[in-house]
Amino acid sequence: MSTTFPWQAYVHARGAGPAHRFRWTYHFSWGLDDIARVFAGMWERIAPRATVGCLWNDDLQGRLLRHERYGFGAALSGRGHTPADLGTYHEPATDLRAQAARLREHGADLVTSASTATDLALFHRQVREAGPRPRLITCSRW
Repeated sequence: MSTTFPWQAYVHARGAGPAHRFRWTYHFSWGLDDIARVFAGMWERIAPRATVGCLWNDDLQGRLLRHERYGFGAALSGRGHTPADLGTYHEPATDLRAQAARLREHGADLVTSASTATDLALFHRQVREAGPRPRLITCSRW
């Protein structure tokens, strides 16, 4: 039985792919593809084709979000958005100024993340201190 994490976390952590059939599994949560579709719909109300700064941590969650085939970027393919990886960080974060600088370098004014509330607040504060002001931050912490 699984909850809270997208199905990709449970499938890939068990060494399987999306087509694998488990003898039994019950899953009660959405997938990265679902999250990406919902977030992209919000972004498209602001900018139809946007560079989106991606604030991902360095653990299983961040690795899944970055996964080339099953991650967030793959789920966004065809929507016209360009994900910009802002670089990994370790939770709990103590300094996210490097990620704030990368946001500015990429010219992204939309941000997506799966940070904790504390880390996201730190990032937001340090981004504002560095100058850029994101128009929208979408965050899903499962």
